Amino acid sequence: MTAPEPGPAPSTERAQALAAVEERIARATRAAGRPAGAVGLLAVSKTQPAEAVAAFYALGQRAFGENYAQELAAKAEALKHLPDLRWSFIGTVQSNKLKLIVTHAAEIQSLASLDHARKAAALARSLNKTPFSVYMCVNAGDEATKHGAGLEDAPALAAAIASDCPELKLEGLMAIPPPGAAPALYARLAALAATIGAGKLSLGMSGDLEAAVAAGSTLVRIGTALFGARPKKELDGER
Repeated sequence: MTAPEPGPAPSTERAQALAAVEERIARATRAAGRPAGAVGLLAVSKTQPAEAVAAFYALGQRAFGENYAQELAAKAEALKHLPDLRWSFIGTVQSNKLKLIVTHAAEIQSLASLDHARKAAALARSLNKTPFSVYMCVNAGDEATKHGAGLEDAPALAAAIASDCPELKLEGLMAIPPPGAAPALYARLAALAATIGAGKLSLGMSGDLEAAVAAGSTLVRIGTALFGARPKKELDGER
């Protein structure tokens, strides 16, 4: 039986979009005086078909982020023949969806409570996926429409996760600053991330990539600049 094809031939438009994002990251990295390769790219593929993910995979992109557990599971199953394809869950965590998430994702970037951390740890243990990588999600602007721990609560929550959940590997911090946030908030997030777990910082989207890289982000989450504009109701979740 022949192996499945890796996916459709990448379009010129997708190749150009990926190259443009990679150049923005490289340029911002140089401008910040940071070493080449210091900032990774997570392609936010929510609401996009599996075929679009496969096309970017064919161009060399390996890390993709999903916001919805069932969509993550469906795409992971559809594309399980692609080696090294890595899924991150970046949406709001719900207890009843955690098994789907831990089963199909390599990491959760949006962990915001000790209860969810404990449940994720137990699932990782039962699925033999330890240590399972997680980022703690911070609601950087204390916005009612976004989830995450408060900035003041983050250190204590990080310490509790590290203490209570040895099955988890706390990679660092994930955050979405409010639109138009001042550089001081980015700097504060970077300083906080340096104290959490492995010190990684998942920060920056299509509109604020440069500000995030300048502050010290180690991973940017890009959807619109790669896949095109989404309906307005979807824009707040490009994380």
